[in-house]
Amino acid sequence: SHFGSGRATWDLGERRALFLTTMVAVEPVPDGEQEDINYGQDLFYISEKALAGIKEKLSSGKKEEDIKPFLDKVLDPELVPDEEMMVPVDMRGVGKEFDSIEDMVAELGVVGTAEALVKAREYFEANKDEEPEDERPKPMTAAEWKEAMSGEGMESE
Repeated sequence: SHFGSGRATWDLGERRALFLTTMVAVEPVPDGEQEDINYGQDLFYISEKALAGIKEKLSSGKKEEDIKPFLDKVLDPELVPDEEMMVPVDMRGVGKEFDSIEDMVAELGVVGTAEALVKAREYFEANKDEEPEDERPKPMTAAEWKEAMSGEGMESE
């Protein structure tokens, strides 16, 4: 599980998160502390503009058809222009573990997923782990992000 020891989840104060943590905490984690540092966060990068659009649409009526174009840019980062900024969100803020954004949409629907992404961004900004500012994941351009992702997958020229 990429929840690490789940310790940072306690202060979410949601019973659901508490329940999750209890389940996760059963797995013995080798060198607990080490593990925490690397896997504490469940990071995902999304387009800053898409996030802003999602927030705006959530505050003005939560219409699925208004939110979907922004969510599409989250589901398919190839739609994000290279010069656009991508910002990190911490998926622990969602309160439930999903394997992918697609899974979230399947379970939560478009609006629910949009709300979850906003929560994930707020969770990141709240910096519950109290990471020093200079060690925190930074926003990057979509071009840099695609580069980083392709480095993990196939080598692309």
